[in-house]
Amino acid sequence: MRGLAITGTVVLLTAGLLGLPATAEESPGERSSKRPSAPTNVRAVPGDASAKVTWRKPKSAKKDNVRKYVATSRPGGKTCTVSWKSTTCTVRGLTNGTAYTFTVRAESKKGKSPESRPSAPVTPQAVTGGVIAWGSASRAVATVPPEVKSAGVTAVSAALSNAVALKSGGVIAWGDPACGAAVPAELTTGVTAISNGGSHALALKGDRVYAWGCNTDGEATVPPEAQSGVTAISAARTGSRYSLAVKDGAVIAWGFPWGDIFNIPDAAKSGVTAVAAGTTFALALKDGGVIAWGGNLFGELNVPDEAKSGVTAIAAGPSYALALKDGRVIAWGTNYYGETTVPEAALTGVTSIAASTYYALAIKDGRVISWGNSSLDPASIPENGRSGLIAASPSDGDLAFLLRG
Repeated sequence: MRGLAITGTVVLLTAGLLGLPATAEESPGERSSKRPSAPTNVRAVPGDASAKVTWRKPKSAKKDNVRKYVATSRPGGKTCTVSWKSTTCTVRGLTNGTAYTFTVRAESKKGKSPESRPSAPVTPQAVTGGVIAWGSASRAVATVPPEVKSAGVTAVSAALSNAVALKSGGVIAWGDPACGAAVPAELTTGVTAISNGGSHALALKGDRVYAWGCNTDGEATVPPEAQSGVTAISAARTGSRYSLAVKDGAVIAWGFPWGDIFNIPDAAKSGVTAVAAGTTFALALKDGGVIAWGGNLFGELNVPDEAKSGVTAIAAGPSYALALKDGRVIAWGTNYYGETTVPEAALTGVTSIAASTYYALAIKDGRVISWGNSSLDPASIPENGRSGLIAASPSDGDLAFLLRG
């Protein structure tokens, strides 16, 4: 009996020496030859016909040489794929009102991992109304307040470092307030129009103009004649420091008199329905025709014949102008950045226009079109900003705001 016991011990020791595993534990070599482990902690946040999926990488991801991750919806089997560096992606093409769960798998040269455990179910919903930031998130103004992201917003007006929106008759401002000035307390209700120049802003409540912000040249000091009977407003952008309003059909101006801005032509002293302030020139809309005055360094005052009738909207950049006629954008003035080279897509069906320093924007079929020198990438438009738009407001450079209807 003792000999048998010793023999058994010798056999076990010999097996160990021969490298035979005494348990089912995998050796490093065996692990590297198998497919990767599944990701964990999968979560999903619903969007408009989409969901943002996040996960935690498996602990063995580096050892398994994971190359990419694939998230899949159930039902529908819609997917999104990202590189091994990422732990988030957005699954698009989902049906609003349908509940979905999501799984994620890792893939390497050795194969695919098992599917992860599914996320909790989420239900995409259509987004209506609200302001959406498109472009750079490096500036404070890019962070849209929660109350401006929801339905009820009817207008947005942005500048380089600040923006204002009109919601349910009240003005909401965000970003860096010009000269530290807050929105006047009277503007929480009853406002019908806003215009932000960057260094100062205007609002129209009833038929009276309110102004706030910097007041270097009196641009935010509303004159007596603009405190009643006003129907339209426009604040010149940062650096120009003047304001325009329409009172009883006549254009009035205050602030710094750039060029001949304050030399308002007789044609703009009656029947005007809208105004737009450029840097050293201004526009007015009267009986469907565009009137321009002020400086003409780049042909800003050379209104094309086609813009002298049938126009429904106007916009002024620093030294170029836009007009909207029968769904077509007409542009004139400087073309240094390509801002007056209107793309074919903006020659029909356009419903709204906006002018920035370097680029122009238009809304067509609920989508935004941009042209000129802009770093705004159409592919980077947020999912909820790809349809249902009614207006856009550039914040210059690498940021714009989109307004859903």
